Amino acid sequence: MDRLFSNNNNLKVLAAIIALILWMYVMTEQNPQVTHVFRDVPVSYQNLDNNKLALRDTNQESTVDVTVRARRSIIANIDKSDIKCLLNLKGRMEGENLIPVAVKLPEDVELVDVKPREIVVYLDAVIEEQFPVKVQLQGVPARGYAALDPAVKQKEVIVKGARSKVNSIKTVVVQIDISGESRDVVGSYPVRVFNSNGKVIEELTFRPEVIEVVVPIVFKRDLPVKLDLAGAPAPGYLISNIIIEPQTITVTGNKDLLEKIDFIKTAPIDVTGIKKSLTGEISVIMPKGVKLLDKENNNINVEVHVEKEAQKTITTYKNIEVENLTGDLIVEVDNVETTLVIKGPQNLLNQLTADDFKLFVDAEGLTVGEYELPLQAALKEGLTLSNITPQKVKVKIKR
Repeated sequence: MDRLFSNNNNLKVLAAIIALILWMYVMTEQNPQVTHVFRDVPVSYQNLDNNKLALRDTNQESTVDVTVRARRSIIANIDKSDIKCLLNLKGRMEGENLIPVAVKLPEDVELVDVKPREIVVYLDAVIEEQFPVKVQLQGVPARGYAALDPAVKQKEVIVKGARSKVNSIKTVVVQIDISGESRDVVGSYPVRVFNSNGKVIEELTFRPEVIEVVVPIVFKRDLPVKLDLAGAPAPGYLISNIIIEPQTITVTGNKDLLEKIDFIKTAPIDVTGIKKSLTGEISVIMPKGVKLLDKENNNINVEVHVEKEAQKTITTYKNIEVENLTGDLIVEVDNVETTLVIKGPQNLLNQLTADDFKLFVDAEGLTVGEYELPLQAALKEGLTLSNITPQKVKVKIKR
C-alpha cells in the first residue's frame, strides 16, 4: 500500500478516477437525464416536386407531440422551435399519402417518441387548362356616357395549379372600374379566378398574367321613337291608337350630332286601305353616325289600332276666345249657340264634353273695326272637326 501511494503516477490516476466518480455523481444527482414532451410542434413539408404535384389543402397545418430525453440543463434551454419535424414528399403520388414524421433534434437530445408517427397528406397533380376570359365592368361612367363591349386582346388564358383547384374554376375574369369615366379606359389587368360560390381561388398561375383591355366610353342619349306611317285607312276607318314599345331608345354617337336629333324614326308602315289593326315588329332607321347602344334590340314592337270612324254632335253656349289680339285693343264677341259635329274613335267620343275643347277666333293683324271671323275649335288629339255652326261670328274691336 505504501509503495502504491509512494508512486506519483499512481496518485494521479487515482485522483482522476475519484474526480470522474464525483463528476458522475454531480451530473446524476444535480443535472440528471429527464424526459420532456413538446406539444403541438409544427410539421413542415420538403422535397415536393412543384412542377408535378401540389398540396390539395395548402392551409392544412399539422402538428405532433415530440417526447425527448436529455440533461435537465439542456431541456431548460430549448423550446419546440428548436425541433424540426419534416414530411418527405419525394417520390409521392397523387391522392392519399401516409408519410412518417422525421424529427431533427438539437445536439445531445434523444428522441423518445413522436405522436402521431405518420400523417396523411393529400396531393394533387399539377395540371394546365385553357379558359376564356370575361371582362367584368364595375361602376358606371360619367353622366351622359355609356360603356360599349370591351375589346380584349387575349381572349383566353392558361391556368396552372392543383387539379382540384383548376377543376373548381367557374369563371376567369378581369375586373375594370369605369366609375365616372368619359373617355376610353385602356390598361393591362390581372386575372382573377372564381369558383361556383363566387369565392376567389388562390395559388394558381396564369399565362399571360395580365390581360390587355380597351373599354370604349361613348356619349349617349335617350331619344323618343316616332312611328312613320304611310297612307291612310279605308274610308270610314281611322287609327284610334298607336302603341310603341319601347317608346325611347338609347343611341350613341358624336355629342354635337346627337344633340341636334329630336327623335328616331321607324321604317315606314303602310296603312293604306286597312280596316283591321296591325301588330308586329319594325326596325328603326339610324341616322348616319348614330348607333344603337343595345345592338341586339334593333326592333320596335308596334300596335296600330284601327276602328270604324264615329261622330258626335255637341251643342254649346261655350264662350268664344279671341287669339292673337295685339296691343291694348278691346274685343267684343257675339257668343251664340254653337253646334259641332266631331269625328273620331268611339271611345274618345263617349268621353267628350264641352270642357274638352275650345272655341276661338283668330284676330292676328286686325285693328279697330267690326269683322266676321271664322269660328274654330281646338280638339283633343285623335278627334277631327267635321262641321261647325255657325261658321262665322261677329267680332268688334275697339280701343
